[in-house]
Amino acid sequence: AGCARGGAVAVLTGPRAHGADLAELGGALPLLAALFRAERGVDGARVQARAADDAAARARVLTEALQQMRGRLEGALRDAQAARNHARERAEHAEELAAELQVQAQVLEEQATELEMLNTELSASVQEAQGAREAADAANRAKSDFLATMSHELRTPINAILGYGELLEMELAGPILPAQREHLERIRTSSRHLLSLVNDILDLAKVEAGQLSVEHRRDSAREAADEAMRLVEAQYAERGIALGGGCGGRDVPYVGDRDRVRQILLNLLSNALKFTEPGGTVTVHCGITARPDPEAHLSGAGPWTFLRVEDTGIGIDAEHARRVFQPFVQVESGRTRTRGGTGLGLTISRQLARLMGGDLTLRSGAAGGSCFSLWLPTDAALQGEIDQSIRIPER
Repeated sequence: AGCARGGAVAVLTGPRAHGADLAELGGALPLLAALFRAERGVDGARVQARAADDAAARARVLTEALQQMRGRLEGALRDAQAARNHARERAEHAEELAAELQVQAQVLEEQATELEMLNTELSASVQEAQGAREAADAANRAKSDFLATMSHELRTPINAILGYGELLEMELAGPILPAQREHLERIRTSSRHLLSLVNDILDLAKVEAGQLSVEHRRDSAREAADEAMRLVEAQYAERGIALGGGCGGRDVPYVGDRDRVRQILLNLLSNALKFTEPGGTVTVHCGITARPDPEAHLSGAGPWTFLRVEDTGIGIDAEHARRVFQPFVQVESGRTRTRGGTGLGLTISRQLARLMGGDLTLRSGAAGGSCFSLWLPTDAALQGEIDQSIRIPER
């Protein structure tokens, strides 16, 4: 049996299916319809259950998404709070720095004002010092010019005393007694010593005034050493001091002023004779080296010629060694001094050496013995220009 819409269909099977009476089925139709409706209700419930499950699943997904979003929002809020706190701390730190910078700015402003005042005072002091220096230089130049100009007037009377003394010793004015000859010898010795002192003072004045010139010619250190040793060998023999060394048969060249080199060597040999006891030894060496003493003030790559005077004398301690080249400084000082001199010989010798493009150095010690080295340029060392205005003030 079947129904149009919302009906039921019954299918008869079995041996009696073909002969089934519709009347027999009439009573079963309500039951079949109820069963059909119940089945449809179950199907609807199943559909609704599935829909509810789907809705529940979507709700769970949405809940999880919301929870994740909530977690992210809470993290963002925490980060924002931390950033806010950090910003507040930085703002407070910035305020502290600003206050500190303001204090420092005030301090710097005060220091700048103080420095400006000090600079003004320093400028005034520099101007005063410059004026005093210019006045001192002018006075020094005037002194040097005066001494250099008076060189002839100072030497002439001394030379006259020496000349007349020699005439008296030659008995040209008549015979003299032995006692008178002894006095004349003392006069001659004192006059020569006075002339040496005057010459030292005048040479120093000329150097300081820039009026002392030196030559730069190629010459032989061996000849200069031999000549200087010949001039003093009699004095060494008289005091019982051995004088030896020299350059041997070697020709050691240098570039400089022969007269000034001899003057320096004679001064060094005289000092060695003065400060060496009888029985001692003074030795002269010369040679060429590319490694001069570190304390030598030399310009250029070298090589350099050296003339060295070494003695076994009393020696010079470190304190005097630092000042021995200054004017009027002597190893012995005071009223108990046993050796004469003005203390100008080494000063003049060093300045002469530097005017020739070389130098004069000392190595010594309080234990005894001194070694003075005269450094002179060679042809190779003079490839550069020599500064003719070299003057080293030793004050």
